[in-house]
Amino acid sequence: MEDVLEDRHEHAQRVVAQDGSFRDASDRLGLRDCDGMAVAAVDRGTDLICPMIDARRMEIFTAIYNKEMETVVAPCAMILEENSFTDILNRHRVLFFGNGSMKYKKMVSHKNAHFETIEANALQLIKISNKRLVLEDFNSVAYTEPMYIKNFYSSVK
Repeated sequence: MEDVLEDRHEHAQRVVAQDGSFRDASDRLGLRDCDGMAVAAVDRGTDLICPMIDARRMEIFTAIYNKEMETVVAPCAMILEENSFTDILNRHRVLFFGNGSMKYKKMVSHKNAHFETIEANALQLIKISNKRLVLEDFNSVAYTEPMYIKNFYSSVK
């Protein structure tokens, strides 16, 4: 067991040593933006965590996680409306945060909707990165693709 942990530790050092970007020549720890934001809010006393990234007008990029960082609602783009999260808020206390959350705060007055200013930082990514490292949950650089939530469109013809 110690040999396995030693090998993982050496691999982690090699990965981090490469430009500090958590990658080496063949593997990387893939972390989505919402994952990183959510880790910063895990211990805030609510049932669910909902990071929100402003995407212009009334649109946001969001996801919902439980306290164990399991995905409840997969990352998605959505246009905010007053009842966007009503079903979830009727059953759970939800913490909304991120630069897109102020849009929703102006619309909703549900008792289970909580809003906070939470600043994520690189140190908090250690928790989720370590979990993926221990599970050997790597993404092959050769086969990793960006997750485009919305189709690209242009007004230029």
